[in-house]
Amino acid sequence: MKDLRAVEIASEYVVTCHSSEINGRLVHVSFLLPPVKSAANLREHWRARSKRIKAERDGAFYAALQAGAPKGFSGTITFTRYGWQEMDDDNLRSACKGVRDGIAKAIGVDDGSKTLKWQYEQVHGKPALIVKMEVNP
Repeated sequence: MKDLRAVEIASEYVVTCHSSEINGRLVHVSFLLPPVKSAANLREHWRARSKRIKAERDGAFYAALQAGAPKGFSGTITFTRYGWQEMDDDNLRSACKGVRDGIAKAIGVDDGSKTLKWQYEQVHGKPALIVKMEVNP
């Protein structure tokens, strides 16, 4: 039953994914996720918030696996949030926390590890979240 749920979550979350290799070495993985919401400004019940963040975390986990993110990844992970309005920096980071946790779980590295560098960007446009993982040289 859990495997069916995993496929269902992954199919909902991954719209497209791409990876690049140079000389058989993975150097770049990117994938598109649904837009994230700023939890700091939402007035939602704790149970609804928990459910939303769990869906974001699980969706990012399965999306990272489907995109080919390698175990033990070391490098830079950039979140580019597309939206009609800009979030301030702390809201952007808190909105991406569930996604960040899911990606860290998928690659088997703690999200506070010194081997990972997390970056956050925003672009004006149709709401979405693009995650780009690049291996440091």
